[in-house]
Amino acid sequence: MLRNSIETASNFGCRNRLPPKLKVQILAYMCLRFKAEGLNQQHLLEQLPKSICKNIYQHLFLPTVEKVYLFKGISKENLLIMVAKMKAEYIPPREDVIMQNEAPDDVYIIVSGEVEIINCENDKEEVVGTLHSGDMFGEAGALYCRPQSHTYRTKTLSQLLSLKTSALLDATHTKLEDYERMLKNIVQHQKKLKDLSIRELNGTMGKKRMTQTWLPNLFTVAGTGNAAFLDELLRARFDPDIGDSEGRTPLHIAASKGHEECVFVLLKHACNVHVRDKNGNTALWDAIASKHSTIFRILYQYAAVSDPHTAGDLLHCCKKR
Repeated sequence: MLRNSIETASNFGCRNRLPPKLKVQILAYMCLRFKAEGLNQQHLLEQLPKSICKNIYQHLFLPTVEKVYLFKGISKENLLIMVAKMKAEYIPPREDVIMQNEAPDDVYIIVSGEVEIINCENDKEEVVGTLHSGDMFGEAGALYCRPQSHTYRTKTLSQLLSLKTSALLDATHTKLEDYERMLKNIVQHQKKLKDLSIRELNGTMGKKRMTQTWLPNLFTVAGTGNAAFLDELLRARFDPDIGDSEGRTPLHIAASKGHEECVFVLLKHACNVHVRDKNGNTALWDAIASKHSTIFRILYQYAAVSDPHTAGDLLHCCKKR
């Protein structure tokens, strides 16, 4: 097979009168591609019973996965679930594994080799970093449901573990504490990479870029009731009144979920209690609809101070509904 491929490539080079250097590059690449395909054993694993395949993956890759920063503190149960769903493959050099701005379909862990982080702007490419064995990429886009911010290209022959974004989220959503732990791990990882506090990171990257990158964090943290983490993000000057696609703010989320401490944190950071979502609902109404009476009383007191018509508006709204 390799001989036939090399012969075809050689004929192609001669037929198109390619320069000798380019011919050598093509042949070298095909040899590496053939080597990578020979190293890949996914097809063999897929023929084995799931129980055997699962044990093989745990033996080969669990030690590597456990050391990845994102999974620090994650329950062993979820780690085993994710390892069982991973796929291992060898990728030749100069292969684009993830393209900038593409949908976050997979996350990757480097078992061996090197991967370059490339920023593509105005048809120009700039290598902004290199990842090595034990590093991970694609996770920010996966967890934040955002297009990938960079292109990731293999620098050398690399063995990668891939995990579907859906499998990652399914595993962590069964345990909310694992999902929160991963979000915290990303924050700490960013701080470590930049050697900056969250506040300094916010100032360095710019408000617009941070808003786009970290937007899901604010809603997720408010929705899970993690008041301490929410306070940390808001102290970094994130906008407490930012809205999602339905116009709901973090206060709407916290009020509807009954997370009283998160409501207090948002009020402390001067959030607007009068913001209405696309359905015309305020967080005050969400508290009523969700039957969280304590949160309703808290929000009503704040709303009445800033708007004396709050009581009348609320009665009118109740009458209409």
